[in-house]
Amino acid sequence: MFKRALIAVLLIGIIFPALIQAQGTITVTPNRDYINVRLWPAIGATVIGSMGPADTATATGRSVDGEWVRIDYLGREGWVGRLVVNVSGDVNTLPLADPRTIPYNSNAAPSAGGGSPAGALKGRLEYSGAALRAGPSTAYPILQNLPRYAEFPVTGRVASNDWIQVTWEGLVGWLFLDNITLFSDSGATINDVPVVPPASDTGARLTDANARDKFLVVDQIRRTLDQARATLDVIEPAWQSLRAGIWPQVCSAPPLMERFFLNSTDRNAFPDLIEAVLRLNQGLNDLNNAVQWYLDACLAGPNNATGQAIAGGPPAIQSARAAFDEVLFRITGSYTVQLQGIHAHLNFAQDQFERIEAIWLDVRLGVTGEPPCVNLPQQPPDYALTAWEQQHYPQLIPLVNRMNEGLAVLRQSIAVWQTQCNGFTRTPGYVMPVEAGTNGYNLMLQAREIFNDVRSNYLVPAYGDPGYLVPAMTSTPDPTIQAILHAPYTPTFTATPTPGFQYSVSGMVIRSELHPACQWFGIAGQVRNGDGSPRPATLVHVFGPGLDRYILSGSDPRYGPAGFEVAVRADAAQLNTWTARIEDGFGNPLSPDQSIRFADGCEMNVAMLTFDHH
Repeated sequence: MFKRALIAVLLIGIIFPALIQAQGTITVTPNRDYINVRLWPAIGATVIGSMGPADTATATGRSVDGEWVRIDYLGREGWVGRLVVNVSGDVNTLPLADPRTIPYNSNAAPSAGGGSPAGALKGRLEYSGAALRAGPSTAYPILQNLPRYAEFPVTGRVASNDWIQVTWEGLVGWLFLDNITLFSDSGATINDVPVVPPASDTGARLTDANARDKFLVVDQIRRTLDQARATLDVIEPAWQSLRAGIWPQVCSAPPLMERFFLNSTDRNAFPDLIEAVLRLNQGLNDLNNAVQWYLDACLAGPNNATGQAIAGGPPAIQSARAAFDEVLFRITGSYTVQLQGIHAHLNFAQDQFERIEAIWLDVRLGVTGEPPCVNLPQQPPDYALTAWEQQHYPQLIPLVNRMNEGLAVLRQSIAVWQTQCNGFTRTPGYVMPVEAGTNGYNLMLQAREIFNDVRSNYLVPAYGDPGYLVPAMTSTPDPTIQAILHAPYTPTFTATPTPGFQYSVSGMVIRSELHPACQWFGIAGQVRNGDGSPRPATLVHVFGPGLDRYILSGSDPRYGPAGFEVAVRADAAQLNTWTARIEDGFGNPLSPDQSIRFADGCEMNVAMLTFDHH
């Protein structure tokens, strides 16, 4: 009898694994047909998968605003909106978490599990470097970039074995298991390494109070950067004279600069500044080398100057210049991030608009049948700028105000249909009043007009605003050493329209590996530099009947570091021709138009495009 009962329990656990839960476990289940699982807790964040109405996942954390729940998604960290799931248990007992604000000190990233201190399993980077992150996903900040052939002990892993926890130069962090060879003297495998639970954090957010604190830290970084660039402007012409064979009568150089120190409080509060400081210190190291090598060569004289000093100085200058340009881009990125946040909110509203638009168009055309009252469009809330953001980015206020006008109209249009759905539910044979259909349709037209105005007359010019741009390089790299330098950041948008095409485009329609065939259609791809390296922050315009989307390359890393994706309505995908091209911030095309037609068969559902910069 006992054996039969045991077998029955085992079978239930095999057939219905979601029913076997540890006591006290909090789970989430979608309350609608399908929901997105995202990389971090924000609308517009990268989608890593989806959940259906019968799926159940274990909750492992919550966002500080209570609007998002972190889940164990197939052994990986994922985030779902609180409004689209039913939660079993008290969500307030979950730890606060947000990968964008996870704190760590100068020695280690936190983790809920201790890992394996012995490190019986080791790893080695075989083909290229890798980013050591504070947590097991690309949503976490980078602690350090590991060099090629680096070796390290493996101390933990996630359940899916996609990420491993390692120790490198005193830092505990996470690496994606790609281009990594695992080996062990004792015969250990990855399955012998403990699964480390997700990390939790304080849930710190950038508010009006600490936004000012961040501004002061950024101001300190900027002051150091200004001093470094001034030093660079002094030593660079000195090196140019030396390379031309002109030796000064008196050898002098600017003083060496100290590294910038970001204390643990600031590292915890503003982890997005860590990469900027690391890059700043790399540039300072190159600058100090250029200064020291100049003095060595100058004092030795033209006949005795060492080869190392002569060969190392100019590349160090160029490397420092590239680093400082990147730092400037990072610390002025608050406006960029805010603008992209507005853009993501508008994209979310556009998705809801397209759903209500289809409903009102059917009503207008007299389409009959069961009304689509299941899985209604969501009503997007207004977008709010903090007082600090309004003070420092006043140019964004008209954009947000105009977008909020459209959101208010969109909510009215959705509310009208919700009222009609209530009538269909309560009254058999309910007939919609003519005035209700006319009102809903007119509200939909008004929302469309406002959203088109926001994109054309507010959003696109904002991307071309000088505050969004990174100042151009002030020196011309020496062509003889250009090949060994890190490519400097080149702004995508210029202050004046650029005539002619700067990009070529190629592509084909294939079957998507990320989305189900016949249920989804889209246009995706990447933008590259002439040498094949990724070119992020480039404006891609995709348009066609009922579709007018602007998106930045790099917004969807599933297609590469400069990847992008735009969904096309499945019911309209094969009936129309779609167009994609690169544009500047003024709407001028920088590439030829790429026309896209999907085949009659619905398996080929994604147009993969590659834009190459000349």
